[in-house]
Amino acid sequence: MISNARRSPGTRILVVDDSAVMRRTLRNLLETQDDWKVCDEASDGREAVAKFDQEKFDVILLDFKMPLHGMD
Repeated sequence: MISNARRSPGTRILVVDDSAVMRRTLRNLLETQDDWKVCDEASDGREAVAKFDQEKFDVILLDFKMPLHGMD
């Protein structure tokens, strides 16, 4: 048996989508996996970049059709 203290924290995920409903749906789906953890969410590109600068993630799930909101 592996102690929780020795287990890796799992895959750390940032979900980026302009739809709160989609972010919540993706979080619920992703967290059904034992070693996957949605650590944060962002609603636009600027917020995603700021959050990535503060904390590193293993995976970023990004809506590629999201409005730019000043990212150009």
